[in-house]
Amino acid sequence: MLEYCMNDVLFKNFGIEKTDEIFKQASYLIECEFAKNALPLDVDESTFISTLVQALETLKVGILRLENLVL
Repeated sequence: MLEYCMNDVLFKNFGIEKTDEIFKQASYLIECEFAKNALPLDVDESTFISTLVQALETLKVGILRLENLVL
């Protein structure tokens, strides 16, 4: 509900492009803080991914999209 209201207020004040940019920036910050505080960043990729999946399942977050994975 809060996200919808925030989106509506931002859209009315700044337009769709600026609103999208604000949400992208906020999303990036959330992802960085989640990684720093909840994930082991000094492990191999396989361990990291399995820990990430487990954390998302625990938090009941059902979306995991890997856009770029360089091994």
